[in-house]
Amino acid sequence: MSAEDYGRSLSGLGVNLLVTSVEESMRFATSVLSAKVVYGDIDFAVLQASGTE
Repeated sequence: MSAEDYGRSLSGLGVNLLVTSVEESMRFATSVLSAKVVYGDIDFAVLQASGTE
């Protein structure tokens, strides 16, 4: 799915965070917040938690 199509598919409230390490942030979110990684690479991640993506 293209970035534009993905962006159009989102609804509701989203939260964007700027972090110094995406990999460390994904580890924290999955282990502490029980989030699910929808997509993740070294520069960008999409997580799902509490019914929001």
